[in-house]
Amino acid sequence: MIVAPTAAPGEGLILPDQLAATVATMFGEGRYRRLLVAVETCHGGVMGTRLTAPGAMLFAGAAPSEDSLGTNYDGSLANWLADEFAYELTLAATGTPAITLDQLYQRLYRSVGGSHVNVSNAGAFGGLGSVTLQEFLE
Repeated sequence: MIVAPTAAPGEGLILPDQLAATVATMFGEGRYRRLLVAVETCHGGVMGTRLTAPGAMLFAGAAPSEDSLGTNYDGSLANWLADEFAYELTLAATGTPAITLDQLYQRLYRSVGGSHVNVSNAGAFGGLGSVTLQEFLE
């Protein structure tokens, strides 16, 4: 979920219904051909539960009932630098951008421990075996 830096607790959140409505409006206005949303947060899979717009798909680092786990701990900062899903997605984007979305899902699912990478609305997206990650990076 995205929280505005100045928001009071509970304000400024994007909820699953709002995300789905925004994406549906964008589709209706012809603002995308294909849309890939990546969500890295605990319980991130919940963000795709209402997504039904054609050509849109959501990857989440954790199922709706799971936490996501940090990786790459920096002792000098006493902080985790990334969650596993975001780290692995960045590696794929920079190292193998020609990977298909189906291959990407399989790679992420196998390499992210402690949570289950989630895909929402894949049926309405279509072409997971032929659409590459690179299409969304240009």
